Formats: sequence, C-alpha cells, structure tokens
Amino acid sequence: MEPQNPDLRTLTFFLDVYRWHSFSATARQHNLSVPVITRCISQLEAVLRTPLFYRTTRAVLPTEAGHRFAEYAEAMLQHWREAQQALADLHETPSGTIRIHAPLVFGQRHIAPWLSGLLRRYPQLNVELLQRDEQADFQADRLDLAFCIGSRPDSALKMRTFAREHHYLAAAPSYLAAHGKPQTPDELGAHYCLLYRGKNGLDRWFFRTDSARDWASPPLRGKIVADNVEMLLRAALDGAGLVLFPDWLLGEYIRRGELISLSCGSRQVATDPHEHYVGAVYPRTCQPSRNLCAVLDYFSEVFGERAYWLLDGEDDGHGHSP
Repeated sequence: MEPQNPDLRTLTFFLDVYRWHSFSATARQHNLSVPVITRCISQLEAVLRTPLFYRTTRAVLPTEAGHRFAEYAEAMLQHWREAQQALADLHETPSGTIRIHAPLVFGQRHIAPWLSGLLRRYPQLNVELLQRDEQADFQADRLDLAFCIGSRPDSALKMRTFAREHHYLAAAPSYLAAHGKPQTPDELGAHYCLLYRGKNGLDRWFFRTDSARDWASPPLRGKIVADNVEMLLRAALDGAGLVLFPDWLLGEYIRRGELISLSCGSRQVATDPHEHYVGAVYPRTCQPSRNLCAVLDYFSEVFGERAYWLLDGEDDGHGHSP
C-alpha cells in the first residue's frame, strides 16, 4: 500500500528534527512521544524514496537529500503561512503603522492631501510618510510602499501603475503676450526658459513629432535655473518664462488657463526620452499585507481609473484615451 503524502504537521516535524538534530527534542517541543515523530519521518522518507537523516547513537544528521528537501519544506510552510495571513487579512481592519515613500513634489500634491481621508476610513492605521526625491530604499528605511515616477521597476519589485506621465511646455498668457509663442524647438533659444537642476544635473528638453524616430534637444536660454520645482512653477505663473513639467504638476493650471500649453511644432515633449509611469511599488518577495492592500486600493480609488490629473487627449497608460 502506497504511503500517504505528508501533511503540514509532518513537514513541521521534519524541519524541527533538521534544526535540532534530535527526535527527542522535537517530541518534547510538540508534547508527543519519540515513536510518533520517528514514524512520521519514516513515512516521509518512504514517500520521497530516500533517507533524509543519518541516525546514530549520538545525533541525527541530515543527508544531502535532507539538506535539499529542507529548502522546499520551509518554502511550502511559508506559502501556507502567507495564505493564512492573506485570508485572515480579508476579515481584519487595517491597523498599526505603514511606512510610505513618495517623491517630494508629487507627495505634496497628490499623496499628502488625501491622507486625512485614508485615516478617516481606517482610524486604526498610522502613516509614516518619507518625502524624498532619492530612490526609495526599502531595507534601510523599512518601507512598506513607495510611490514612484519613472520606468518600469526591476524584477525585485511589483508595481501598480496609475498613469503614464506626460510633459507639457507651457507659459503664462502674460509671457506669451510680451514674447510670442515659439513655433519650433529651434526658436526656444530666443525665449526665457526656466530650467530645473536636480541631482542628475540640468534638465534637458526633448521634442519629437509623431513621424520622427529620434528626439531633438535644442540649446536653451536659462533665464532662471533652480533646484526647486515649486519656485520655477511660481515664476512661470508670474510670467517669467517657459517651463517644461509633467501633467501631474501643470494640469490644474492649464485647465484654468493660468498656463498655456505650447506644441512648439512637436507632438511629444519630455525631459527624458524614455517612457515614464506614475505608480506604487513594493517588494516582490512580500505577501501584500492588509495595510498595503488598503493603501493601494484607496489611492487607486482616489486617483481614479483614469488619473484625475490627466488632461484631455492623454493616454492613461492602460492603452486608451478618453
């Protein structure tokens, strides 16, 4: 008669014997007799058709098969624990502290204003928000979640995408009345450009038509150069010059007519020719906790199926425009 497949209890016994090199210590740990533990291990070896331990009068030592099987047994038990936690989380209210990272300006504009609503929905939840433009360091900062703007993350992280990022060249009506509209990227050299200088140096402005394969990056006249986005935006609103910023920063001002979007003869403009997304990432090895899922779902709801900062005609990053 074929022996039955081992259950989780047997795997637990095996790992305890593996760690302690002792049937008797394992038996004491589980308040069972040594023969019960011995029989379970023998049945496991029969199923696997290989000995897992060398048994001597002094110790119980793992065989090569025992060492290898220990990795699988631990993984199976870990998956089981994660499954139990995931199902338990469905019936529990988010509570405790969740640590979130967000880029500085995006966090100020689109994360911080919505936190009061999150805490009203989940009053037992506490939030620690780190607003930095540096890349999130999950280990050093003990992060649970990081909002990010950039290309798709590496395979170590999972990402929930909220929208594709779009850039706009824009200026205040007062500036355009005084200086006119640039018709081509080459004309920007004669205009006042408000340029951001970050940790990677001075931003370049890229332009491309739908029919062009390559991006053009014309020389610019930096009337104001600053490392503060809000300062440059304020200067643009006051008519000091042209800015090139993303939709999540300029969208509301363009809608209200405080800034005018300029095509400059190109369909696409950017500060980086690579495609960027607004999203949230967390470690791929992590089983999403109830807190993490609650925060992700809340901001997905707040931002909307089509992120609220997107302007008419923009692709939302999921393959369609309004």
